[in-house]
Amino acid sequence: MIGYLGFEKSFTNLAAMTFYSNDELRSYKNIHHLLTALRQHKIDGFVVPMNYYLDGTTKTILDMVFDNEFHIAREIVTSNQYRLVSKNPKMSDIRRIIGSKESFICTELSLQQELKNYKEIIEASPLKALQYLEKMEDDVAVLVPKFMLSGDVHVLLDDINDIQKKKTKYYLIQKTLEVQRYHNKTIIVCAPRIDSSGSLYDILHEFAIRNINLSKIESKVDATTQGTFLFYLEFDGNIEENHIVKMIDILQYKTSYLKILGSFFSKK
Repeated sequence: MIGYLGFEKSFTNLAAMTFYSNDELRSYKNIHHLLTALRQHKIDGFVVPMNYYLDGTTKTILDMVFDNEFHIAREIVTSNQYRLVSKNPKMSDIRRIIGSKESFICTELSLQQELKNYKEIIEASPLKALQYLEKMEDDVAVLVPKFMLSGDVHVLLDDINDIQKKKTKYYLIQKTLEVQRYHNKTIIVCAPRIDSSGSLYDILHEFAIRNINLSKIESKVDATTQGTFLFYLEFDGNIEENHIVKMIDILQYKTSYLKILGSFFSKK
């Protein structure tokens, strides 16, 4: 069984359905329930948006993987398109719109071009939003994922996403690190052995001399120590390739801590 964050018919549900049938999936309303379910072996893994934040903006999914000794097993990329539906076929009559916070962020410009004044009603579940629509007046519309069958309603706007080129990434998180030969991306976290102005350069030098492409670098202060920096490094390659094995061996000497958070397939 695989868990996912959020409600049925959400984009996270869609991302999970890329590899699993709905019979293999279970919805969880918050990240803490997902963590507990995985620790207690109630699920084999779970799917979450890569850019999901915990505890405000201080802890990310990478922090969660690091803190819990979990691993990233798969990357899933989707294009999240919305549609605006209503019982009323006339856009000019709409005064209230029901949708999730994410849906309003992605469609704000498009909605403002069509409607100058409208009230936002926040509802995380698109299924519940459609249920509310059935009971409400004709001045109400709902933002739903494009892939979702909306029933007997009128589509007022279709294919809405103000950032058309932006893709949303999701991670499948599991307890164990399982590497397949086709995996082509790796994420590690490490801490420099000596905290100095050249410590990051000393680490990155090992990537440069082997022509290993770094796609992302994040740094943060480790809350468990007194000011030690942690570096999250995402790069192309499989951890079982010879040149990457050798690089990680050397980084073990150059760092006080190093952990592989995941080695997985990423579609180019």
